[in-house]
Amino acid sequence: MQRIFHKGEAGLMNFLYPADHKGIARRSLSMKSKYLRRLHDPEGKGLLGCMVMIVLLGVAVYLAIVLVPIYYSNFGFESDVKTEVSRAGAHVLDDGTITKDILDMAKRDEIRLTNKDISIDRFAGQVHINVRYAVPVNFILFDHDLVFEINASSFVGALSPIQA
Repeated sequence: MQRIFHKGEAGLMNFLYPADHKGIARRSLSMKSKYLRRLHDPEGKGLLGCMVMIVLLGVAVYLAIVLVPIYYSNFGFESDVKTEVSRAGAHVLDDGTITKDILDMAKRDEIRLTNKDISIDRFAGQVHINVRYAVPVNFILFDHDLVFEINASSFVGALSPIQA
């Protein structure tokens, strides 16, 4: 069934559903948008699903804002530790120098690290470093510690002259 709109009557409807020269609307009332019908569903399923998706999207954005900087910092720190262990393997660096360099890198990346968190082992001329630390994360409902462990070893032992 078509409805005839007169000039000045239901101005918004005339704007949304333009009439032809005789004033007959081109779109009938029975052809309402599916989305409007879902929004006014008597059981509320469409609106409830929309609200759940909005909440889930909000939680995902919040977790990304909280966790991405922590994991990015760990990724950069792990790369720096691997570079340091390669440098320590190629040059003869004592454990104190390696520990100091790793603590300086952690401070630069804003990672709380102590001497107890770093273990350095030397085996067959290679340097093996293990760094284990935890980052406290404050979620809205609870606190949680993210534990990171970085294991790195030098590919080559210390360069030394060949003895005959």
